[in-house]
Amino acid sequence: RRVHGGSGFFFSIHNFVLCHKMLISSLSSRLSNIVSKSSVLQQKNCRFLTLTTLIVGKKSGGETWIAEGCAIYETRLKPKCNLSTVFCKSDEELVKLAVQHKSGPVICLDERGVEYTSKEFSTKLHKGFGFEGGENVCFVVGGADGLPSELKNKFPLFSLSKLTFPHQLARLILYEQIYRAFMIENSTKYHRE
Repeated sequence: RRVHGGSGFFFSIHNFVLCHKMLISSLSSRLSNIVSKSSVLQQKNCRFLTLTTLIVGKKSGGETWIAEGCAIYETRLKPKCNLSTVFCKSDEELVKLAVQHKSGPVICLDERGVEYTSKEFSTKLHKGFGFEGGENVCFVVGGADGLPSELKNKFPLFSLSKLTFPHQLARLILYEQIYRAFMIENSTKYHRE
């Protein structure tokens, strides 16, 4: 039996089934290669990082597109690390939670902090910022008025830029840089210089 195509060509069902089987076989082979490469990358980067971001404000606060951008990076990072955000109601709560974080380094974002290139940040992140127990990193983003002085004096400061950003946008930029750090570590083409 023959099936008439809309473009005037005739294909036999038998040929269609053969092409379909070849396509499935090819896709299956490619998928197994991807899984194989993925397991090699996981063995290379055997440390599973837990990254917590403390930020003053509401989850629903700020621009919708910023929240959507953060959600995209959270989804992309799920297989690579445990990424969570804790929204604090006040500077006092921010300070309390940062000080209570004892299982790894606490890094505060501030425009007066140390600046890294993306490659340097990737190395620092994957080496726990030089702290013992660096698999559990806590990033702190101050509110609209910046970081409380208690945090600036107690913890290392990291700068995304000398420019000043709204704190919710700083979180989005941080998430992109975390994602980029994993792409650099895994030698993908995402990062270009």
